[in-house]
Amino acid sequence: DYVQQVAASAPFAVTVDTQQMSRGSASAADGLSRMAQVGDLLGQLQTLAQQAITSGGDASLNAQSAGLQSQIGTLINTAGSGADNLLTGTGAQGYNYVAGSKLYLRSTDLGTKVTNALAGLDLSTASGAQAAYNLITATVLPSLADARSSLTSDAQALDSARATFDPRTAIDNQFTSIVNNISTQIATATVGSSNLLTSVADTLVFLKSSPDMYDISGHGEFDSRVTQPLTSAVDALRTGASPPTTALQQAIDALTNISIDLSGDASRMQFGTQSVTDLTAQKSQAEQAQVTTPYQGTRAAKLLVMQYLALAQDSAPSQAASLADLLGGTPSTDNILNLLA
Repeated sequence: DYVQQVAASAPFAVTVDTQQMSRGSASAADGLSRMAQVGDLLGQLQTLAQQAITSGGDASLNAQSAGLQSQIGTLINTAGSGADNLLTGTGAQGYNYVAGSKLYLRSTDLGTKVTNALAGLDLSTASGAQAAYNLITATVLPSLADARSSLTSDAQALDSARATFDPRTAIDNQFTSIVNNISTQIATATVGSSNLLTSVADTLVFLKSSPDMYDISGHGEFDSRVTQPLTSAVDALRTGASPPTTALQQAIDALTNISIDLSGDASRMQFGTQSVTDLTAQKSQAEQAQVTTPYQGTRAAKLLVMQYLALAQDSAPSQAASLADLLGGTPSTDNILNLLA
């Protein structure tokens, strides 16, 4: 559907550079996401400084502080896949919009405003902890807030231009959203402790009412054969003008094969389950019949005996006829046997 929608999307009078605009949007989203994580870590660092002030300095808290600073530095210096790093450096990153025109996203220089500013924090003493707390509260956190506001404003302007003038924007955004949600969908496929899309081991299913055992294949290759090609397709939106048909086709082929395999396993188990259901229904009906007419099996014999008693009296009113007489076919009971026959 994605490729068909792209082909059907009509171009406007001007040709927008879809790949560059997509890369700009992705870079802004990546930067804002990492800023949020940096903010969380700064909050933790601020809490450690407060604890160190209370305790008069703490070497163990200082060690924890160093670990948080390292994580902050890594987040600021490492951009996501297919995105430009807008958290380091100064100036602005330009993205081709239409021929002869660019849209810009300003770099936020958090390497200087955050990473470098935090260097040398010392929570091992009360005075050092107080200085660290003051720095984080009065300088670093406000700098991060200003940077987030700046990048958010630039990103909104770029996204608005994309949505207005690039017909592929809505299609690409929908596709990206679906792919980004795949991990959640896979997680919801867990039943109990088993997930056929993450486990390479088969799942054995036993039915207590049947001697059969069903082998349901695990497909731990789902990530490498479906999720990763689709993620590559999303990355390709930022690096190429054409739809990522090759990556999409690989994912579709793999998904089809996995689906066929799982459907076959499910059908075999469903057939076995239906057989058990049918047998259970038959057993239930038999038990119900036994409850309602427990002596149904003796009805024919009862009727035969009643006929024997009545006919015996008619044929031999002056003497009692025995069952042996009837079975032996004595002359006095011939007419009874004829009637019973």
